[in-house]
Amino acid sequence: MSDEQIGDQLSMVPVYGIKEGNKRKSNLEYFFNKSDAMEFSESEFIRSSFPLRENFVVSEALDDVMDYHTEEGPVRLIPDAYEVKNALQVKKKASLPDDTFSGIPVFESRNLSICDHYLRLTNEGCLNQRRPVFFKKEDLEKSLAKARAASHDERSNLTDTEAHIEVAALEDIIQAMKDDSTSEWNKVFFAYPGEDIRTGPTSLKSKKGRRRPFTISTSNISKIEEMENATT
Repeated sequence: MSDEQIGDQLSMVPVYGIKEGNKRKSNLEYFFNKSDAMEFSESEFIRSSFPLRENFVVSEALDDVMDYHTEEGPVRLIPDAYEVKNALQVKKKASLPDDTFSGIPVFESRNLSICDHYLRLTNEGCLNQRRPVFFKKEDLEKSLAKARAASHDERSNLTDTEAHIEVAALEDIIQAMKDDSTSEWNKVFFAYPGEDIRTGPTSLKSKKGRRRPFTISTSNISKIEEMENATT
């Protein structure tokens, strides 16, 4: 899969950086949690490093910063500590080593798919199937509950939702997508935090045929900010 295709998948995922004064670009650190970015901007490290400049927390699209390098080196993506904790719990339940987690955790369930733009339980089957991956465990849990309710299947084996949740590192998925055009990850659909994936035909479709609440474009950041303001 090309870098452009991968970037399109990540263009709705917001990350938060610290912008100093009139600088065009943010610092090297980008946070997945806005509160973490705000706390960092007020830290003694930032204050002492740039005492005469006013600092701002700004939203940027993940695809815009993934391959951004400066003379100081590549950017650092800093995961949401709460989602790291969730990731360790998922690993523990799966009897995997749960001391640490390396990378940005993302969550999925083999019981969940996007079928012709709509959320479905995997066992319903479809020809045009996508594999949803979530940056927040809570979003995955809500989507599993919605898909189960939409299927009207009281016999579903999703009673224990936790047992059907898996975790992986975003960086590993992206590398697999780049390395192999037949990778199992090439059908992945990255759901941005808080995204409401529909279970019926009321969803909107982008011009490229992918279901999104608005078309992917270069103005994604303003759209991300509008989305954040609407939910706060």
